[in-house]
Amino acid sequence: MKYIRKVLLLFIITVMITILSSCNNKKVNNNSFYYTSYKTSARYSYDVFYTDDYFNKSASLVDRKLATASSCLALAGGASPEGADYKNASGHIKYFFNLLGFNTIKANNYYDKVPTKDSFGVCVAKREIDDYTLIGIGVRGYGYLREWASNFKLGNDKEFAEGFYDASNIYLDTLKDYILTNNIKGKIKIWTAGYSRGGAVVNLSIGRIDDGLKNNINILNEDVSFTKDDIYAYCFEAPRGRIATVEDGVIKEKNNDYSNIQNIINVNDLVTYVAPNGLGFIRYGIDYYLPDIITSLDYINFTNDLKTAYSNMPNKDAIGSYDLDTFVTIDQTKENYTLGLFLMNFIDEISNSIHLRENYYNNFEGALTSLAEALFSTDSFKEILIDFGINLGKRLILDDPTEILIKDALYNRKRFFSDLKPILEAALDRSQKLDISVDEIVNLVKELVPIIIDVLSSSDNYSIIHTLLNKSNLSLLMRGHIPELLLAAMTSMDSNYGYNEKSLTTSYYKLMVSINSDIVIKNGNDIYYSDSINRFAKKDDTDYKIIYLPYNDYEIISYSESDILLYEESGKYLSPKLILDTSLNENEKLNIKGGN
Repeated sequence: MKYIRKVLLLFIITVMITILSSCNNKKVNNNSFYYTSYKTSARYSYDVFYTDDYFNKSASLVDRKLATASSCLALAGGASPEGADYKNASGHIKYFFNLLGFNTIKANNYYDKVPTKDSFGVCVAKREIDDYTLIGIGVRGYGYLREWASNFKLGNDKEFAEGFYDASNIYLDTLKDYILTNNIKGKIKIWTAGYSRGGAVVNLSIGRIDDGLKNNINILNEDVSFTKDDIYAYCFEAPRGRIATVEDGVIKEKNNDYSNIQNIINVNDLVTYVAPNGLGFIRYGIDYYLPDIITSLDYINFTNDLKTAYSNMPNKDAIGSYDLDTFVTIDQTKENYTLGLFLMNFIDEISNSIHLRENYYNNFEGALTSLAEALFSTDSFKEILIDFGINLGKRLILDDPTEILIKDALYNRKRFFSDLKPILEAALDRSQKLDISVDEIVNLVKELVPIIIDVLSSSDNYSIIHTLLNKSNLSLLMRGHIPELLLAAMTSMDSNYGYNEKSLTTSYYKLMVSINSDIVIKNGNDIYYSDSINRFAKKDDTDYKIIYLPYNDYEIISYSESDILLYEESGKYLSPKLILDTSLNENEKLNIKGGN
C-alpha cells in the first residue's frame, strides 16, 4: 500500500511539474536556434534568450532583450537549406517555436513550396501563458526566389505598395484561419517579427490590425480579445509599404497611434529607403535607428562591440569583415560623407526624378518585376549572381571601363549600352548560366537606366555617379543588408550576450549653417564639431553646410555671424520638423536640449 501511495505521489508530482513547465517559462532560457546564411545558403546555429516575462509589459514599450529575441525569430524565418524543392523550407522556423515551448506549429502552404512572384511564407504557433494565449508568427524574409518580383510592385490605386499588401493578405488570412481551426478563444497576445520583405509585410499586417482596433473592429475573430498593447511587432530592415494620407498639405497620420510596431532601421541599409519616401511611402509604427555616426554619440563604442560580435558569427569566414565605414566620397566638398548619407541623397534624387508613383508604375514597374522574376528563378540564384557579380567586377577592374561608361553616361548616352554589352557578355561567358540573355537584360533596363543617368549626371549631382561607381563603394551598397549584420548589431547591444546594454534612438538633428560661418558645437566639455577639424559635416550645394548631430544636448558657439536652421529628423513622425530658425552673432551661444 505504501508503495502504491509513493508511486501515486510521484506520478502526481511529475504531472504537476509537466503542467507547470508547459504553461510558464518565467526563467530566461538560453537555447540555440538555426538560421540560414544569406550568402552561402548553409545552416548555422546561434543563441536566443527567451522568457514569458517579455510579454508582461505594454507592447508600446520597447524591450531591448525582446527586440534581440525578435531578431532571432526574424532570421529563423529564412528558408532552411534542405534541398531545392522547398519541401522543408519551414524547418528552421518550426524548430525555433518548438525550442521556445510553443505548440500546434503550422506553416502555410506557400512556405514549403517553390516560391512564385505572388507567394509568401507564414508560420503560426501558440503557447498558453497564465490567462492568455500567446500566438507567435514567423515569416520568410529571405531565401524566397521569385518573390523578389513582388518587392517591385508598387501599384497605382491602393494606399499600400501592392506587392507587400498582397502578402499581408496572406499573413492575415493565415492567422485568422489558425485562430479558427484551433478554436482559440478569450484573451490573446501576439508576438511577430520579420526581416526585409518579411518586415514590410509584418508592418502592414499589424498596422491593418491596429487600424481595425482604432475603428472598434476586430479583424481577426470576434471570439478573441486583445488591445494594441497586446501585439508585439518587430520589423527589421523593412522597406516602406504604406502611402501617407495627406489632407490640405498636412500628413494626417500620427505614428504614435502605432507605437506597438517597432521598426529597427540601419541607416546604411539601402533596402530601408525603398519604396521611396519621396513617392509618398512610409512605415507604420516608430522607426528606431541602430547606432550610427549620424544617430549616436556612442557610435565608436557601438562599432567596436559590433565588430567583435560580427567577427564571432559562426559563418564569419563567408561574410568577411565589417567594412561599412570604409565608404569614400569622390567629392571633396563632402567631408566624412558616410554610406548612410549617400543612400539618403541617392534615393531622394532618384525619387525626385521619377516624381510620381504613377510614373514609376507606368514606366518602370513592369520591367523591374520581369527582370527580378528572371534573375531569381532558381534556388541557386545567389551563387549564380554572386559568380556573375565577381566576374563582372573583374571585367570592370581588369579592363577598367568605368571611366568610359561614366563619359558615355554624361556625354554620349547612345554609346552607353553598346559599350556595356560586351562587358556583360564577357562576365556571362565566365559565369554559371543565367536564365536570361544580355539582350534581355538590356531591353528590360533600357527605360530605367536613362532616368538613373539623368539623376547621376545632373549638374547638382555630378559627384554621385563617381561615388557610386567607385570600385570599393560598389561592393558596399548591399553590405548593410545581410542578416548576420543585423544579428550581430542586436546582440552587441544586449547584456544577455556579454555586452554593455545600449539603447536605440528615434531622432537626430540636421543643422544647416551659413556656408562661411565659423561654428563650434560642444557636447558638455567636448568639442563635437568645429570648422577647424571638419568633423561629421558635408557641404550642401546651397549657401548652407549641413551638420548631422545625434539627438543630445549641445552648446553652439558662433565665431562669425551665422544663419541657422535646425531640423529634427525622427522616426516618431513622418517628415523633418523645423525646430529652430535663427541667427547667431559673433561669440553668441545657443543651447539645444535633446537627449532620449
